Amino acid sequence: LQRDLSVSHMEVGDVAMFQGHLAAALNEYRSAVAIRRQLTKVDPSNALRLRDLAVSLIKLGDVLSRKGALADALAAHRESLAILQGLSVTDSSNTEWRRVLGLAISKVGDTLQKQGDVSGSLSAQRNSLAIFQQMSAVDPTNSEWLRDLSVAQTKIGDLLFDLGHLSG
Repeated sequence: LQRDLSVSHMEVGDVAMFQGHLAAALNEYRSAVAIRRQLTKVDPSNALRLRDLAVSLIKLGDVLSRKGALADALAAHRESLAILQGLSVTDSSNTEWRRVLGLAISKVGDTLQKQGDVSGSLSAQRNSLAIFQQMSAVDPTNSEWLRDLSVAQTKIGDLLFDLGHLSG
């Protein structure tokens, strides 16, 4: 029942984000994170609950970033990243967790870039790229993974351009 309630908060938050109602999205994501924290305290080894918490932290970080609260956004993204790294260690064959891990690393990189840390962002984006390269090598027909790979390559190219490294 509580997980369902957290899913509802996430969905309402997604709609609010889409509509540009950042304050409402922030409230919904915070509610979802609070519920999901409680659920993981009750069952700290439940991988689904940990993944749920990590995803809600990513979305919380996204809305905080859009609101300009970059330090809080980075903290949320890094907390999500730590959870996903733990999940990846426990089951390295789970491609969904690997994909979300790559996305979380990229979110950290995006936030670092907004804070002006271009070299830190570049490092994060390269780590994200490595995950997407591995995944795409396993299944070169998976369009979602190929898109993730393309986005990571574009972000790295943009960062290298910003740093004046025009040769790559």
